[in-house]
Amino acid sequence: MPDNIHFHLYIDNLFTFVTLLDKLTNIGIGGTGTIRANRLMKCPLSDLAKSKRGAYDYAFDSSSHVVLVRWMDSKPVTLASNCNGVLPMMKARRWSKVEIDQPFLVSQYNQYMGVVDRLDQNIAQYRIGIRSRKWYWPIIAYLLQTAMHNAWILYRDSEAAATLPLSHLQFIREVCKVYYAKFRTNSSLSVRNPKALDRRCPSDVRFDGVGHYIERNSTEIRCALCHMKVYKKCAKCDVGLHIDCFAGFHTR
Repeated sequence: MPDNIHFHLYIDNLFTFVTLLDKLTNIGIGGTGTIRANRLMKCPLSDLAKSKRGAYDYAFDSSSHVVLVRWMDSKPVTLASNCNGVLPMMKARRWSKVEIDQPFLVSQYNQYMGVVDRLDQNIAQYRIGIRSRKWYWPIIAYLLQTAMHNAWILYRDSEAAATLPLSHLQFIREVCKVYYAKFRTNSSLSVRNPKALDRRCPSDVRFDGVGHYIERNSTEIRCALCHMKVYKKCAKCDVGLHIDCFAGFHTR
């Protein structure tokens, strides 16, 4: 492994190129991923199609520190890395309880790439089903679902999960309920009958401690804490607040 490697990426074969790994080496980032046969830059790796499980072949470029490994499992698979090598040789257990030889970089890829595979699996369970002809909509939807999934992972490691454990679907529902309560409209409400404070600013938003700051409102409004007139408001909660009332309003 080069001495300047401080971070390590595990990459799907859609993005893995030998030139990419070479550039990652230059900026101190390790990379390991499966690579397609047409991206090997004419590297003479054995076919291995008729070899037994555990057979492998590899090639190493000392100038770029990129190693290409072809390993035979149920079928040949090719990987590239600029920081993991063939040794030490690991063991892989198959359904028949037979252990076969496995190069080190294959073992590392299977161990860490599984996190990305699990992410895609969880997202696929509750994928947004809105159809659209806009080319950018699938990208936006995927980013939203990834953010929701990552928030759920962080929630599971938080203290709140110990008292109120939520499944992935339950967590999505709770987040949607909070934002629906905050941003829904009701045509029957009038100026003399404004929405209740807990509907204008749900507790989960009010006390989350993120993104709350004071800004000036264009008109005079009532302070949500002391109910006196004020030109200031919380930009996130969208309720009137004096500077002296700001901290008290966001504290349980």
